[in-house]
Amino acid sequence: MNARQIAHQIAPSIIPQSNPLDTLSGMNFDIQFGQFIDQAEFAKYNLVLDSRSCLGRVAQSAAVIEQYFPEADLQAAEVWSDWLAEFMLCMLSRHPEKRFDPTFMQEWLMYEEPHLVILVDGKQFEPLSLQLEQDIIHPKVQIFPVWEAVAVNMMVSQAWLESDSATKLEILQRAEETCPGTTVVSENMVEPLICLGRVNEAREKVAWCLEQRPCARTLFMMYTLTKDEQYYVRLVEGYTEEIVKYF
Repeated sequence: MNARQIAHQIAPSIIPQSNPLDTLSGMNFDIQFGQFIDQAEFAKYNLVLDSRSCLGRVAQSAAVIEQYFPEADLQAAEVWSDWLAEFMLCMLSRHPEKRFDPTFMQEWLMYEEPHLVILVDGKQFEPLSLQLEQDIIHPKVQIFPVWEAVAVNMMVSQAWLESDSATKLEILQRAEETCPGTTVVSENMVEPLICLGRVNEAREKVAWCLEQRPCARTLFMMYTLTKDEQYYVRLVEGYTEEIVKYF
């Protein structure tokens, strides 16, 4: 069963409104803030498009639009600059003591993780908007075909659950062929490439991700791989020295 079939099978039955975005705004996802689930558990959620994960919510939203508004122009977008991460940065500038709050720092890093939203007729839909009761428009996104992008993120989760580096890399290479140009695939290739002794390739992947979607994690990875102090300086200037303990 492919990504689209899974999403349509589990998407909630709703009463559609007069347009796609109002319909999505009426959906009820039980999003738990401040509760951190380990990466393996999230990967398992992603594989079945469970609505407890960002990927599951996006896929189910896309299925709802296809079901009730088949004429809509539906795409996926990988978030390359996150509105919520920038909001957390502004909050930190006003309340610098929050750098000592593990919940705040972990949530900030979570918002910087690569993830998808959907575009309906060119307009972003971020499921977190429903819980925050505020329209969230991410400053920078990269557009991809919707089901290919969902499938790629499922494949990344499949690779994450594998222990063998060669198997991980093989899955991720298939993912790249399925939907070229996502940062989520390139980021996840770094670990198996290093384990297989292909460090130069890993460094190139990180450098590309840092150029396309700069964030704390890629800065830290680049510093680790190159020992170039400029990346460490950028990291602590943008995120404070406290961020290092969370890697």
